[in-house]
Amino acid sequence: MTIRILAACPEGRNRGTAGLLMPLVLLVLFVAPAEGQRVFSGNDSCTWEACALRVEDRFFGAPRILQGAEGRRVATTGGLFPPRLPLFAERSDTAAVLYARSRVAQRRSSILDLIGGIVILVAGSVAADDGDFDEATGVTFLAGIGLTTGGSFFESRGRDYLSQAVWWYNGTLPGRPVDGRQDSR
Repeated sequence: MTIRILAACPEGRNRGTAGLLMPLVLLVLFVAPAEGQRVFSGNDSCTWEACALRVEDRFFGAPRILQGAEGRRVATTGGLFPPRLPLFAERSDTAAVLYARSRVAQRRSSILDLIGGIVILVAGSVAADDGDFDEATGVTFLAGIGLTTGGSFFESRGRDYLSQAVWWYNGTLPGRPVDGRQDSR
């Protein structure tokens, strides 16, 4: 559909540099760096205070996984290439499966958001160049909105899986709080 709209643009019209640069800018924004810092492994001496994970949501940007009471950053999740974290598999098969599902959902979210953003930018660029917002441009614009909405669905699903993976991981740690008290395991 997008190709037909681009082909319908009159010859000699300049689509502008914004139409060419914006997909590159979107790609950079959606590729989260795969950060990794020293994390405590899944050995038995790892206590709740030192090794418990938590997810820190941010208004702009992908959520971070933090470890321990002081909040050492383990990774920033999301983007086209969410990091592989073997520490989930070291503690719990369930946590490993849920984190793998989270990575797939985050990747799908980023791909749909990227494609939707490009489609919206192309529709807006064509409408701006033509000075007319015709039916094909409107349909393309709505398709882009649909794609980004689908991306939001997968983003929410990915965060849910990540939260569950962290819960299962933390459940395996000795010394975890039980009803506000420290467990003596």
